[in-house]
Amino acid sequence: MSLRGLIFWVHLICGITIGTVIMVVSVTGMLLAFRPQVMASVEKNHQTMHDLAETRVSHNELVAKILELYPGSEPGAVTVRSKHQAAVIINLGREHGTIYVDPYTAAILGKEAPAVRFMEQVEAWHRWLNLGGTLKTVGHDIKGICTIVFMAMVMSGLYLWWPHKTVRLNTRVRGQAGDWNRHNVIGFWSAPFLIVIALTGIMMSYRWASDLLYRVSGNPPPVVEVKSKPAGGKQVARLDFDALFAQARDKVPGWVSMTARPGKPEAVANITIEEPGVGLMPQRSQLSIEGLTGTVVKWEPYAGQNLGRKLRLLARYLHTGEVGGVAGQILAFLSAGAAVMMVWTGFAMAWRRFFSPVKY
Repeated sequence: MSLRGLIFWVHLICGITIGTVIMVVSVTGMLLAFRPQVMASVEKNHQTMHDLAETRVSHNELVAKILELYPGSEPGAVTVRSKHQAAVIINLGREHGTIYVDPYTAAILGKEAPAVRFMEQVEAWHRWLNLGGTLKTVGHDIKGICTIVFMAMVMSGLYLWWPHKTVRLNTRVRGQAGDWNRHNVIGFWSAPFLIVIALTGIMMSYRWASDLLYRVSGNPPPVVEVKSKPAGGKQVARLDFDALFAQARDKVPGWVSMTARPGKPEAVANITIEEPGVGLMPQRSQLSIEGLTGTVVKWEPYAGQNLGRKLRLLARYLHTGEVGGVAGQILAFLSAGAAVMMVWTGFAMAWRRFFSPVKY
């Protein structure tokens, strides 16, 4: 068998093997392409109509009131926006979900919308094939391996296509010839974008790939800190959210949003501060504060982050196309759609080859 023939059969067998998984990942990728706009629409439905002159309720009071309404719960994250009409978002975990609170009256404006839950479900299919419990890691690894194989298939597809020089879509041909034309032409034009999407997806899926990005940039990979759980597992004192957000505002005057994840008082509370960046990609700074004393443990401004850290953030927004704004999102959407078409036409050609043989 020639080298070209060997590559063809490996390409075909791999396509049949991973095609279903790639179809699921691609369809869900299309659904997630405009997730920021969906989330912005949901949040817009919970905007307040108060004047800037009105006094806002303290963040501590907001959290306390929500916890009174949902006894036994703890805030997993509290998000505030710089826009005066934006609601404060308090996440109470899986049991109670997300609560939107009026920052001027402490009234509940709404709970987690069906669109948000739908997007979370789509993301679960996209990231770990919606497998739960102990199988979540298995689903994550299956998706990751299939992504690696798919990237190799895209590159091998370019090699198999090259002698034919077919770069124009022929809508007049049907059947085997039509599938062959669509598979090759769509694969050729979408290949660079699919390789970027697959490569960045691998970086987000596997620690070794992310660490390699840091090393290539000349920076050491970040060390994962394992936090010990406090004795008893109960929170004995609440974090001062007002003081927490005040420190974050002082660090980044041009902030757009701040999200505090308090954890336990014995642990470190992390505050993610976002500023406008390139396209829809924000610039994220990280502030870590000791839960009980309020002492700053670590301050990582975006401008001071090393190249590896910035490239890792860039990889996440290259994956979704958000680095290019709406145009980038459209490109990511079309690229995911191209992957769907490649799987479909690939399956069609494989079916005809094995069950209705036709010469190529």
